[in-house]
Amino acid sequence: MRRRAEGTPYVVTETESGFDVSLAVEDEQWWPLLRRADASAMTHHVAVDEGQETVRITDVVRTLTWRPDPRRRGEMEPVLSAGVAAGRLTGRSVSRTYQLEGWRLHQVAEETTDLSGGRTIVREVARDQGWLERRGAAERIGLVVGLVGAVGAVVTVVALLVVWWSGGFG
Repeated sequence: MRRRAEGTPYVVTETESGFDVSLAVEDEQWWPLLRRADASAMTHHVAVDEGQETVRITDVVRTLTWRPDPRRRGEMEPVLSAGVAAGRLTGRSVSRTYQLEGWRLHQVAEETTDLSGGRTIVREVARDQGWLERRGAAERIGLVVGLVGAVGAVVTVVALLVVWWSGGFG
């Protein structure tokens, strides 16, 4: 996994249950890219089950902001805030730069940022090793809550229709 992450803005950190893949906000070579990215930093927590050759990926998004660095006058440092979202998360942002030429706007640059880039790397490595991906706990809980909500909505609509057909609203 570390070899696959080389040359990318991601860093791999071992954990008790597997490893994390996150943006290397402490590596100054990626700061220009991170400053242009949207204000989110994704960490992919990967739980590895070697016996079953499976991985479970839980995405965690934190807000990435920039503030003046007190150690270096006039320079900015990245700070991850406390706002967090977890589960299977996706996001894409597009940043376009325009220049005014005469009376017309002309696009001079476009950059797309995909928050699930680290997840893609993990999936490629797992697939190359013949491993499978399983849903993480946060994703399974979200699916159950969504299904319970959908069933509750259907039951409510059916109950309202029965009351309406029986003349209960008349």
